[in-house]
Amino acid sequence: MLLCLGCSTDLTRASQSASNSPNFSEKPAQPPVVFPCEHAVCDACVRRNRRLAQSCLMCSTVQDVLGKSDDKRGAVATSGLPSYGEKGAAVEEEAGDFVLGDSDDEDERDAPPPPVDAEERLELPPAYEDAEGVAAGAAGDEKREQLVLHYIKPQDTLLGLSLQYKVEGPVLCRMNKLPLSTLSTTPHLLHTLPFLLLPPRRPLPPPLRFTHPPSNFQRQTRCVDWAMANTYVSTIFDAREKEAEFVRSNRAARGDVSAGEVEVREGGELEEAIEQWERDERWEREQGKGTGKMGSRIKSTGQVEGKVKGWVWPR
Repeated sequence: MLLCLGCSTDLTRASQSASNSPNFSEKPAQPPVVFPCEHAVCDACVRRNRRLAQSCLMCSTVQDVLGKSDDKRGAVATSGLPSYGEKGAAVEEEAGDFVLGDSDDEDERDAPPPPVDAEERLELPPAYEDAEGVAAGAAGDEKREQLVLHYIKPQDTLLGLSLQYKVEGPVLCRMNKLPLSTLSTTPHLLHTLPFLLLPPRRPLPPPLRFTHPPSNFQRQTRCVDWAMANTYVSTIFDAREKEAEFVRSNRAARGDVSAGEVEVREGGELEEAIEQWERDERWEREQGKGTGKMGSRIKSTGQVEGKVKGWVWPR
């Protein structure tokens, strides 16, 4: 039994029925195409697809079908294929059917790409020698400038920071992507950021030591005299500076190289000032000179007695 590779029709039975029955068509049916490998294709499948008559679908490979224009692959692929004469090729060219792997398509694919215009050409990266020279030049220059970070505190405002760091307010808004209204009507937008970017090479302001500690001291001790609160806080700072200077002098006397690295101890100034205030209050209560109010300290200097009794010549 001989079956068609395209439609699986029994060609032996079809040829017998065609010979026994009369044929009334204008074009007589052609016999099936039989390949040397004993595979065949019926005439109906060949009329629908002429490429089925060129090679056996069971024996041919992709290289055999698509590699006709390649000399090396074509010589290997078509060595075992049968030839069907010049008539079939002429009929195919006259019909103008498209064939996979046409020589024109292969020529277009193998052709070099069109030249690139001079304007569209990309610059080539520098050679290793040039790159080393650039790296050496960059290393010899100064270090790259870095932005300064100011971590935002609850009492900070953008206008106050611009005055403190001597940077224009619009510049800070532009660097930190804040609206200009942050300087006036919407200062709370500053606290949506964890820190503020400042331009490089800006000298940091001197530390404001006594701006907030005296106020906090008055708030916690209920001391109404700002000068007295400032005195208590200043005493703590001065004592720490003297302590650091004493350590530096001792290390310098021993010949220690790290004498200049000693820094003033920071943190806890307010707590120490309040503790000193409480000790003084407790001492005054124990002495029985008052109830711990400020008047007792002023009275001890003799100023209050002079105001009450009038002017007295000093003895």
